[in-house]
Amino acid sequence: MYSPEPETIKVFVVVEDAYAGQQKDIKRLEEKANYAGLTYDRMMENAGLGVAEYIKKHSSQDDSIVFLLGKGRNAGDGYVAGRILFSCGFDVTLVQCAGEITDELVIAKLNAFANAAPGRIISAYEESDAALQKI
Repeated sequence: MYSPEPETIKVFVVVEDAYAGQQKDIKRLEEKANYAGLTYDRMMENAGLGVAEYIKKHSSQDDSIVFLLGKGRNAGDGYVAGRILFSCGFDVTLVQCAGEITDELVIAKLNAFANAAPGRIISAYEESDAALQKI
């Protein structure tokens, strides 16, 4: 009887709560860096590059990469990472899991990914909201 090898799934998680209680300090550092000339755009690009480099180091191009994203600035980091990985030949899909994005910088990063990888963004927040209401 044929028994296929189990598929390996790698999960990379960015946990925002790791910095719980430090948000004010981090925000202050970001504001100082921005004032000193390291723009929020550059910080987001750097963060996304770091995520992409980590995933590239621990994955192969045969792997499918899926990002589950909210609507804040960390989602912007995910759009950047996704764009970089897609440009390197990875199969990347981004799933929007939260409501409407209002931050202009995050919208710009979403659009940059959408232009680089048309059709690779799934909007799941409407369906998940409906599912939660049924519970």
